Amino acid sequence: MVFLAVYMLAAGLSIAVVASVSRQTNEVIQTLSRSHETFSNFVFGEVFEVQKALSAFHELVAPIDEGETLEALKRRVERATSPMINYLPGVINNRQPIIEAMILEDPLGVKLRFAEIGAALGAHEVVLSAMVRGLAGETDRSQAIEKFRDIRRISTEIEKDLAELNHLYSQIYSLLASRINADIEEGQRKVRFLGNLLMVVFGLIVGGAIMFFLYDRRIQRVRERRHEHARQRLQDMVELRRTDLEVAEDRLRLILENIGEGILAVNREGRVLMVNPAAARLLGFETPKLVLGRDAHPFIFGGSEPGDGKPPPDSALSRTLRHGSRVRVEQATFYTVSRLPIEVAYETYPLRREGKISGAVLHFVDLSDWVKRQSQMIQIQKMDALGTLAGGIAHDFNNMLTPILALSQLSLRSVPESDRLHLRLEKIIQAAQRAKDLANRILTFSRQSNLQVSHQPFDISLVVRESVGLLQSTLPSSMTLNVSIHPECGTVLGNASQIQSVLMNLCSNAADAMEGHAGVLTISLKPLSARPRTLTPHPRGGRYAELSVIDNGKGMDENTIKLIFNPFFTTKEVGRGTGLGLSMAHGIIHEHGGDITVESKPGKGSTFRVFLPLMRKERVKSAKLKE
Repeated sequence: MVFLAVYMLAAGLSIAVVASVSRQTNEVIQTLSRSHETFSNFVFGEVFEVQKALSAFHELVAPIDEGETLEALKRRVERATSPMINYLPGVINNRQPIIEAMILEDPLGVKLRFAEIGAALGAHEVVLSAMVRGLAGETDRSQAIEKFRDIRRISTEIEKDLAELNHLYSQIYSLLASRINADIEEGQRKVRFLGNLLMVVFGLIVGGAIMFFLYDRRIQRVRERRHEHARQRLQDMVELRRTDLEVAEDRLRLILENIGEGILAVNREGRVLMVNPAAARLLGFETPKLVLGRDAHPFIFGGSEPGDGKPPPDSALSRTLRHGSRVRVEQATFYTVSRLPIEVAYETYPLRREGKISGAVLHFVDLSDWVKRQSQMIQIQKMDALGTLAGGIAHDFNNMLTPILALSQLSLRSVPESDRLHLRLEKIIQAAQRAKDLANRILTFSRQSNLQVSHQPFDISLVVRESVGLLQSTLPSSMTLNVSIHPECGTVLGNASQIQSVLMNLCSNAADAMEGHAGVLTISLKPLSARPRTLTPHPRGGRYAELSVIDNGKGMDENTIKLIFNPFFTTKEVGRGTGLGLSMAHGIIHEHGGDITVESKPGKGSTFRVFLPLMRKERVKSAKLKE
């Protein structure tokens, strides 16, 4: 081991020495390369300046045009001579010192020749400048032309000197470039030698290292196999555990996302920790992320002012957070984010962490549909009871009216028309007949009429069109009637006359609600494939015809809407309504297996929707074949 350490130290020192010498040589090469680049830029820049001065000279060579003015001639001379006048003094003053510093060995006498040309150009520049100034002050065109010719002669001599200067720059570039390239080549040769030497030293080090590591390779392989086996076992266990956790988490997420009941987890302060999509939707949020971190108390206990909505001490949530007990509430009121109440049944469970209660889980179910169905069932039961009572009364009343009508008609035959008693008997018969009609309507409502109404297939769109034709002649001119009928709505199994009477009754009520102002009555008929949310607790699925009657009249409040289908309930003045129209319409529609709903707000008008089940096409064809 000591031998190996000494060997490695000596090899390391050798590599360090060789690397240091190689680095210094590289630095010299880089310095020469930068000098070559700097010199090249200088020479190319000077050549460019010379070419620029020579290019300007061509304006002096051009002949003088007879139409060329004195001022134009002066401007041409100024353009042609300005590059020369600006460049020539710098040849001796600025360029010559740089050339002296660059050229150390001058076998061709370049520096001497550069000085001679620079002196000649400096003298020419003095003469040229004086001539140009003389021409600029000349006012006679003929004299100016003579001076122009003198300037052209002196410029010709300058051109020759500049051309020789350009050639001289080429010689300078070749001289210095060859010297610098030779120095660079010498440096590169040294670098290659040092690199080969470094490779030999490195090979010796690698050879020694290989001999040392081959000695210990077998032991290292055994250790590596043991470590790899242990690491693989540990990795497999971790991966298996991670997979189980991911599967369990995915199952839990799928359950929470697809369950139709709300799940809400809160901490001890009531902040929402977790919520599933069903709970977020029931509370009026688009996504569960919008609920996280919020205070859950306003949703559970209401309250619109700061400090409101806090849990009472005896609430289910408070008992769960305080005692860790599981509490079930059969019916309670939660509130959405827009402060709308929703009826729910919910349970609370404690969340425990290390034996301590850290929060609670609320599991709640929306009871809004159930409460609505209960209310609807009570309404139906009440109307059935009222119908039974009204039917019994109407039946007895009909029995009482029969002898009155019969005896009155017999008495009317025995009394002359001129007798005043004849007129009184007619009034009695008319009143008794109206009473009999009223009793028959009550019997129709109570479904106890002895008249058997047959149900036949009929096109609902034709019935609506016929009703619209009757309405157009009865509505006031101040009202506008809008009609929208789907061309292929379908066929209904029922009594067309009864459906027509329902539509006429709804339109008559709408016209009364718009009385006194220019109202708009809208009648629409269209097919509906979705299951309607209606008054009946168990509406049948399938396709429906939706008949809507919409007005912009005075509307109704919620209390009135709850009572409008009750028999004998009316909002009209005494003598203008019996209160049986809507109750009879309700009974007729339900006899047809359909439903009727109403939406209204005070001052906003009302919308009545009638849903009638449509016959399947196969049943329609079968009914036509039987006919």
